[in-house]
Amino acid sequence: MEGYPGKYVVIARRSGNRWFISGINGDSSERTVTLDLTALNIKSATLFTDAANGELFSKKIGIPGGVQ
Repeated sequence: MEGYPGKYVVIARRSGNRWFISGINGDSSERTVTLDLTALNIKSATLFTDAANGELFSKKIGIPGGVQ
């Protein structure tokens, strides 16, 4: 979906009707990536990420322009 060799990558895979999107940051600094997910026809997603203190957390997010 997006990336630059040695810096970061965002990939997507599908299993049936379920999408899995993953991002890996190769830099030591925080990175913000904006993705257009409208082609996936989804209305929400669960975001799993690392917190600043190294803990993991998840958050349900809405997808603007997703299916109703």
